[in-house]
Amino acid sequence: MKILIVANETERNTFITNLVSSIQNLADVYTGISHFWSDENSFDIIHIHWPEHLSYKVNRKSFPPYLGRLKKIKTRLDFLKKQGSKIVYTRHNVQSNENEKGFKQLYDLINTNASGIIHMAKYSLDEYKIHYPKKNVEHTIIPHGWYNNIPNIIDKKSARNFLNIDKNTFVILAFGAIRNIKEENFIIKAFKQLNHKDKLLIIPRGYYNNEILLYRFLDFIKFPLYKYITKKKSKRLSTNKIQWNQEFTAIDKIQYYFNAADIILIPRLNILNSGNVPMAFYFKKPVIGPNKGNVGYILNETNNLVFNTDDITTLTTKFEDGITYSKSSKGQENYEYAKTNWNWETIGKNHLEFYNKLLL
Repeated sequence: MKILIVANETERNTFITNLVSSIQNLADVYTGISHFWSDENSFDIIHIHWPEHLSYKVNRKSFPPYLGRLKKIKTRLDFLKKQGSKIVYTRHNVQSNENEKGFKQLYDLINTNASGIIHMAKYSLDEYKIHYPKKNVEHTIIPHGWYNNIPNIIDKKSARNFLNIDKNTFVILAFGAIRNIKEENFIIKAFKQLNHKDKLLIIPRGYYNNEILLYRFLDFIKFPLYKYITKKKSKRLSTNKIQWNQEFTAIDKIQYYFNAADIILIPRLNILNSGNVPMAFYFKKPVIGPNKGNVGYILNETNNLVFNTDDITTLTTKFEDGITYSKSSKGQENYEYAKTNWNWETIGKNHLEFYNKLLL
């Protein structure tokens, strides 16, 4: 079997690297966006993960496809299917995080041309069938694998010493990029309402107009004004016991943040999946997340904490509950759950079984 994973392997998110490693001993696996457009190789399986990667990109940012680009993608999909390839799509998001019309059309194009859809939990499967009730397609549920390849060799004390955090502080970590100001304001307001003397909210990659091209350009050229305004915001928030920054966390530094934390917050108001859930489980941490999408489904199923995205007070309440959870065995329970259900050996075998089913 010859498989193309239509995604690039990156150090920012090792999901694709882990997936490839889990199936490469069982099949002939290629990765990369360029292979999708090339006629040098033919594939039994064309496995798409993020449709926006087929659009135009500048640095890491994708831009919505115009009509001509959509037609080109459709023509390519038709050609690949005529060649005998089966199109598989893993549903990471309901729609692109960029809510433009072109992206919605692109997502519809991939959904309607796929022979098989992989969902990461039951919520996604049920939601898909509402949007595409007449679509005849094979479905399967394969969860997001855990991040057991992330370095994890330091203890809580060492992590807190590195980040200059007192041992008695209750630490909430909101890891990953905050996507918009509404998300950031929601979690900050809920945190401010938490009546706990020794508390700290860590936001390693906060929001500061980071999707505006001008600010991206200023950041790229290291223009002092951008650094000044982000530092000013960081200083202001520090008075409210919030450690705010806007930097990407290198893979070898992730362990410091997670091991220093008492509980992990998924800072989303609209979401389908989050890799930070299996990341938190791997680091033996309880999780607070929105009661939305697969995230809410999984956190409810595993007896973690969920909040109502329409009510800030529910998040404050979950922060309070998190103090108790952080002193319980919940983190260890999460680790054992991930080790059993989200290990890459099982996930790789499940992918191969689904590919084979489509090729029968």
